Amino acid sequence: MTWLGQVRHVMRKDLIEDRQLLLGYAAFVAVVGVSSATTRLGTSNGPLQMLPYLVVLSGMIAVASLVQTDSPTQADAFWASRPFHSSAMFAAKIASALLIVLLLL
Repeated sequence: MTWLGQVRHVMRKDLIEDRQLLLGYAAFVAVVGVSSATTRLGTSNGPLQMLPYLVVLSGMIAVASLVQTDSPTQADAFWASRPFHSSAMFAAKIASALLIVLLLL
Protein backbone atom coordinates (compact mmCIF):
# COMPACT_ATOMS: atom_id res chain seq x y z
CA MET A 1 0.00 0.00 0.00
CA THR A 2 1.35 3.41 -0.91
CA TRP A 3 1.79 6.22 1.60
CA LEU A 4 -1.25 8.09 0.31
CA GLY A 5 -3.25 4.87 0.33
CA GLN A 6 -2.35 4.41 3.98
CA VAL A 7 -3.52 7.95 4.78
CA ARG A 8 -6.84 7.36 3.02
CA HIS A 9 -7.28 4.00 4.72
CA VAL A 10 -6.68 5.37 8.22
CA MET A 11 -8.89 8.42 7.65
CA ARG A 12 -11.74 6.29 6.32
CA LYS A 13 -11.44 3.81 9.20
CA ASP A 14 -11.38 6.59 11.81
CA LEU A 15 -14.40 8.36 10.34
CA ILE A 16 -16.36 5.11 10.16
CA GLU A 17 -15.50 4.08 13.73
CA ASP A 18 -16.33 7.50 15.20
CA ARG A 19 -19.29 8.37 12.98
CA GLN A 20 -21.83 8.46 15.82
CA LEU A 21 -19.70 10.83 17.86
CA LEU A 22 -19.04 13.02 14.84
CA LEU A 23 -22.70 13.09 13.81
CA GLY A 24 -23.63 14.06 17.36
CA TYR A 25 -21.05 16.84 17.30
CA ALA A 26 -22.34 18.07 13.93
CA ALA A 27 -25.92 18.08 15.25
CA PHE A 28 -24.81 19.99 18.35
CA VAL A 29 -23.02 22.59 16.19
CA ALA A 30 -26.14 22.95 14.03
CA VAL A 31 -28.39 23.45 17.07
CA VAL A 32 -26.01 26.04 18.53
CA GLY A 33 -25.80 27.78 15.15
CA VAL A 34 -29.57 28.01 14.84
CA SER A 35 -29.85 29.14 18.46
CA SER A 36 -27.23 31.83 17.94
CA ALA A 37 -28.86 32.99 14.73
CA THR A 38 -32.29 33.35 16.31
CA THR A 39 -31.22 35.29 19.40
CA ARG A 40 -30.97 39.03 19.13
CA LEU A 41 -27.67 40.80 19.61
CA GLY A 42 -27.33 42.55 22.92
CA THR A 43 -29.74 40.32 24.79
CA SER A 44 -28.23 38.77 27.86
CA ASN A 45 -29.12 35.10 28.08
CA GLY A 46 -26.80 33.53 30.62
CA PRO A 47 -26.99 29.87 29.60
CA LEU A 48 -27.04 30.62 25.86
CA GLN A 49 -23.80 32.57 26.12
CA MET A 50 -22.02 29.37 27.20
CA LEU A 51 -23.01 27.44 24.07
CA PRO A 52 -20.08 28.59 21.87
CA TYR A 53 -17.65 27.51 24.58
CA LEU A 54 -19.38 24.14 24.76
CA VAL A 55 -19.01 23.79 20.98
CA VAL A 56 -15.27 24.34 21.27
CA LEU A 57 -14.99 21.93 24.20
CA SER A 58 -17.01 19.21 22.48
CA GLY A 59 -14.96 19.71 19.31
CA MET A 60 -11.78 19.19 21.28
CA ILE A 61 -13.23 16.00 22.77
CA ALA A 62 -14.31 14.73 19.33
CA VAL A 63 -10.87 15.37 17.82
CA ALA A 64 -9.11 13.79 20.81
CA SER A 65 -11.32 10.73 20.49
CA LEU A 66 -10.56 10.52 16.78
CA VAL A 67 -6.81 10.74 17.39
CA GLN A 68 -6.89 8.10 20.12
CA THR A 69 -9.03 5.68 18.14
CA ASP A 70 -5.97 3.80 16.96
CA SER A 71 -3.65 4.39 19.88
CA PRO A 72 -0.35 2.49 19.72
CA THR A 73 -0.71 1.49 23.37
CA GLN A 74 -3.72 -0.75 22.70
CA ALA A 75 -2.87 -4.45 22.66
CA ASP A 76 -5.16 -5.09 19.70
CA ALA A 77 -4.13 -2.07 17.59
CA PHE A 78 -4.40 -3.00 13.92
CA TRP A 79 -1.45 -0.95 12.76
CA ALA A 80 0.89 -2.55 15.30
CA SER A 81 0.53 -5.89 13.51
CA ARG A 82 0.53 -4.38 10.01
CA PRO A 83 2.80 -1.37 10.29
CA PHE A 84 1.99 1.84 8.50
CA HIS A 85 4.42 4.65 7.96
CA SER A 86 4.33 6.77 11.09
CA SER A 87 4.14 9.89 8.91
CA ALA A 88 1.09 8.45 7.12
CA MET A 89 -0.63 7.79 10.46
CA PHE A 90 0.20 11.32 11.64
CA ALA A 91 -0.98 12.88 8.38
CA ALA A 92 -4.24 10.93 8.50
CA LYS A 93 -5.01 12.03 12.05
CA ILE A 94 -4.21 15.69 11.30
CA ALA A 95 -6.16 15.64 8.03
CA SER A 96 -9.19 14.05 9.73
CA ALA A 97 -9.15 16.64 12.50
CA LEU A 98 -8.86 19.51 10.01
CA LEU A 99 -11.64 18.04 7.89
CA ILE A 100 -13.98 17.87 10.85
CA VAL A 101 -13.26 21.39 12.02
CA LEU A 102 -13.34 23.01 8.57
CA LEU A 103 -16.50 21.26 7.42
CA LEU A 104 -18.43 22.54 10.42
CA LEU A 105 -17.38 26.18 10.08
